[in-house]
Amino acid sequence: MPRALARAFVALGTAATLSCYSTNYRSSFTNTSVGGAVSTADLYVKLHMPDGSLYVLEDWSIVGEAPDARVEGTGLAYDVDRHTTGKKERRSVRVADVAVIETTQPERVTHSGGVVLGVVSGASLLVTALCLANPKACFGSCPTFYTEEGGGRRVLQAEGFSASIARTLEDTDVDAMWTAHASRVASGPDAGTWSLSLFMTNDALETHFVDSVRVLAAPRPVGARVYRAGQRYLPARTLHAPLSCASPLGDCVRTLSAPDGDEWRSPADPDDLAAHEALELVFPHPRGKLGVVIHARSSLLNTFVFYQVLAWLGRDAVSTVLAAERAGDVGAERWRAFGRLLGDIDVEVAGAGGTWTRAGAFAEVGPIARETQLVELPDALPEGPLKVRLRVAKGNWKIDAVSLAELLAEVQARPITPDAVLRDGKADAGALAKLHAADGDRLVTYPRDAWELRFRLPDGDEELFLESRGFYYEWPRTQWLADEAPSEVARLLLDPAGAMRTLAPLYKRIEPRMEEIFWASRVGGRP
Repeated sequence: MPRALARAFVALGTAATLSCYSTNYRSSFTNTSVGGAVSTADLYVKLHMPDGSLYVLEDWSIVGEAPDARVEGTGLAYDVDRHTTGKKERRSVRVADVAVIETTQPERVTHSGGVVLGVVSGASLLVTALCLANPKACFGSCPTFYTEEGGGRRVLQAEGFSASIARTLEDTDVDAMWTAHASRVASGPDAGTWSLSLFMTNDALETHFVDSVRVLAAPRPVGARVYRAGQRYLPARTLHAPLSCASPLGDCVRTLSAPDGDEWRSPADPDDLAAHEALELVFPHPRGKLGVVIHARSSLLNTFVFYQVLAWLGRDAVSTVLAAERAGDVGAERWRAFGRLLGDIDVEVAGAGGTWTRAGAFAEVGPIARETQLVELPDALPEGPLKVRLRVAKGNWKIDAVSLAELLAEVQARPITPDAVLRDGKADAGALAKLHAADGDRLVTYPRDAWELRFRLPDGDEELFLESRGFYYEWPRTQWLADEAPSEVARLLLDPAGAMRTLAPLYKRIEPRMEEIFWASRVGGRP
């Protein structure tokens, strides 16, 4: 890529690291024999500094303990354009001064007080054979949240801030905990009060930064459930299943009549991943304020596109993400553009004369937990059966149920912070303080970490929602390097529609086994 074009991408918030001259450190170290052949990647650590500069050190070690730990090793320093700024020499860098430590040996660094990104190689104990063979189908998400039901069985409730793939995209995510139930404390000083335990896990090859986790409790009128429509919480006692449902796959009324885990999903388009299709539903038309309730989750199509972008960035993936963060809002918008390539579930309603009007959208990122959302419909609708259309990118959504709700008056959800945080059954006051902190201090978690968060809930019948705020970094896979092609990232930015057509045959080759590989490569194991 020409240097001028690369610098143009810096202005757009992408990174100078997209340029072909950005990785001259790749040949800076030669292999040595340590009990046999050892990959160069296993011998050095990259220290990404806040200003965009970089240290690459070999024969490195961590000296001291947090907060005074240092990374010591022999190597080179590079400026933001990846030009060397000195000779190869012994260096000592304070961990607290490093933005991100990138290494194939994360277990050596995770307790140093720094931010660590593991580079997953074939030798990693965390990665499965299926994931190695199909690295763009590996499990990934963000924090996953479970409740404990009868018999100690844990039930998946939500996944937090799935779209927040970098610090610049940190956001607050709210999810309905559709099957969560509070329980009464049986003994002790809190006996008789209502409580809820949430189990937060890092089941992926990711580093999570959790700013806060709260339960939102919305008062539930007798015989009603409460649904979230953006910032509004609206109860409904009466729900109507569709009278009919037509889709490109045929009749869908039976599949979408109840939230029972039987999901409607079409295959992705073989020629264009952004190709859309529509489902048309007909409902009875009661009087009053109405809304469409949708239970759904993303497919793995978004996951594939995101991993493919990281694969194209190759060795510069981490540098590019950090450069976008330094670019602030402009960089954030560039990353958000990736998410908009496939779109939401757009909800349209037929008005007078049969014209379709957009009412809103089901907007959620995350292939693991089903989410429940409400889209309010306009007041002025024609008499007769109510026609609703859902527009979706082919193969991008798994829809469990769609119903028409007769809405009651809005209620207010009360935020509740955790009373205690436990790790391995022991109270962790430091973790609790980080989740309560207002100064940006975050709880950092690594693969296989698990926490129990305990909440004291108000008396009364409450609809429970999970509010989580934070961001995460995906760990690069060495298997992605075979696809390294910065020019493809440039093409995606300049011609996203063309990129979706280019990616279609690549995705179609692995689409039949994506689900199997995704779940089998979950590093935390199923609860």
